[in-house]
Amino acid sequence: MPVWMVEDDLAWGSIVPIKAQEAPPGDIVMPMYAIHPTDEPFGPAGQWFVSYLNQS
Repeated sequence: MPVWMVEDDLAWGSIVPIKAQEAPPGDIVMPMYAIHPTDEPFGPAGQWFVSYLNQS
């Protein structure tokens, strides 16, 4: 999501950014984030998605 749409939630700490590892030099990089309420853990699909992002 565009940061401007969630900047208040980020500032309040109700959501937190999860950043993927950076790609090697020369690759096209499109930042991807998974955000969720801090009081609710990811379910199985969300866990898979974050794992996938971190492998990229």
